[in-house]
Amino acid sequence: MRHLKLEAKRRLAAGGFATLHDAQTAIALLPAALAREALTPQAEPGPAGIRVGLGWLLDGPTAAHGGAGFEAVTLLRSRVRDRRSYVVLTSRAVSVGSLDDGLRRAWLKGGLA
Repeated sequence: MRHLKLEAKRRLAAGGFATLHDAQTAIALLPAALAREALTPQAEPGPAGIRVGLGWLLDGPTAAHGGAGFEAVTLLRSRVRDRRSYVVLTSRAVSVGSLDDGLRRAWLKGGLA
C-alpha cells in the first residue's frame, strides 16, 4: 500500500496524469493542518469579493479550483462544511462560468444532493 501512495504522489507532482484514486490517495495523506490552511484566506478579497486560499478560490460556503488547456476546461467545487464536491469537465475550450453559477446556487439552496 505504501508503494501505491508514493506512486500516486509522484504522478500528481510530475503534472503528467493522475487518476481520481491517485488524487484521493494524495489528499488523504495531506496533514490536517495543511488542509485547513489551504482553505484559509491568504489575502484580502478581490473586486468580486472572492478570497484566495492555497490553490483554491474561496467564496464563503464553497471552494473552487479549475484549469484550462488548449481543448479542455475543468472545475472542481467543494462545499466547505461537508466536503461534498462536484466536477465540471469539458472536451472543448468553453466558459463554464454560467454552468457553475447555476449549479452552485442550486447546490447551496439544497436542490442538489
